[in-house]
Amino acid sequence: MANCLLVTGDCRPLTADWGLVTAHPRLLTGDCLLLTADRGLATGDCLLLTADRGLATAYCLLPTAYCFLPTAYGRERVGRETKMIDGVQIVPLKRIPDERGTIFHMLKCTDAHFLQFGEIYFTTIYPGVIKGWHKHREMTLNYACIEGRIKLVLYDDRANSPTRNELMEVFLGPDNYSLVVIPPEVWNGMKGMSVPYAIVANCATHPHDPSRTTRLDPFSESIPYKWEVKNF
Repeated sequence: MANCLLVTGDCRPLTADWGLVTAHPRLLTGDCLLLTADRGLATGDCLLLTADRGLATAYCLLPTAYCFLPTAYGRERVGRETKMIDGVQIVPLKRIPDERGTIFHMLKCTDAHFLQFGEIYFTTIYPGVIKGWHKHREMTLNYACIEGRIKLVLYDDRANSPTRNELMEVFLGPDNYSLVVIPPEVWNGMKGMSVPYAIVANCATHPHDPSRTTRLDPFSESIPYKWEVKNF
């Protein structure tokens, strides 16, 4: 592997579908940042990347110090700041890795943000596909991306909300393994970012009832959002 700054220990190549990092175009070869074990791999692992045209093209896992690029996708969002929508919560989730595999936490009845259990389901979403827009009258959603990456977008048009007309983007995946709690009447949609697909879990407070759900075309002008990639 060319330009790898550390060549100690058991080095093995990883493919992009591990979803370890999507680098910001400003990356420099070998740049890294110490993180804690809850970022998905055991403390003591190290990730280094080489660069080609400013983008990561090779991955290397080394049993030394745990590293990520400082501009890893989900760690830095240059020029893409969004305001938190009232009632939405983003709760970092814990992962417990060892040599046998990894435990992924999602939601417990003892969590402060747990309300009640209605149903849990999983959905796959292919790269570039958009699922949305939709909102629910009574249901609170609890989303976690357990495989791959997605862009989750929320829009608040609630009449009495202090964040009315606000949009919110959340990028979920292995470098931002979090639970997003979405209250009733908040529009939401998601776009797949991973090959061959991403998997999203939803632990909802009510069983799904189509008669209590409102839907819009993802490209409806009623919601002021464009789904295409923003290259700036």
